[in-house]
Amino acid sequence: PEEISTILTEFVSRTGFLLYLGWVSPECRVLGSSLPGAIGMDLSDRPNLVQVAKGADWSIGDLVMGRASRLPIFQICKAVRDHAGNLKGMIVAGVNEDNLERAMAVERRGSAAISLYDRNGMLAFRRPKLNPTWEQRNWLRDYPFIRGVLEGREYSGTVVAPYDGQERIVANVLIE
Repeated sequence: PEEISTILTEFVSRTGFLLYLGWVSPECRVLGSSLPGAIGMDLSDRPNLVQVAKGADWSIGDLVMGRASRLPIFQICKAVRDHAGNLKGMIVAGVNEDNLERAMAVERRGSAAISLYDRNGMLAFRRPKLNPTWEQRNWLRDYPFIRGVLEGREYSGTVVAPYDGQERIVANVLIE
């Protein structure tokens, strides 16, 4: 685990946009990690890891409060298989808003913004950054039209943003 963790830590420091990387067993236990406090953690309650453990090649998780990082994160999980297709483990990348900011350097004009939310309508990323509380990340509560977007219906219109009281033009589309 120590050698694996060292390699993962070096890779994370070079990428600039990952919060952490972990090597996870097929049983969803962290065997090596760039976050030392994560080693040994049981992640079998994370649906995206279970999905890969049950046969998916990869998955993206919903926004959660990271147990080791204590930051709002989402995970990208990729299966590692042998030549026969047997699951040998999973590489799990943790991404949080601060780190994603560097990778999503999309130019905007004026007060335009880019937002990404998960399958539960929780705000995972926004540029420019808002620094919302966990409760304020629940955009499904504030923007009910998000339910339709999560079901595959595009939405465009105007909304009054609860964080600044300004009317904004929005367009939302499901990305799968």
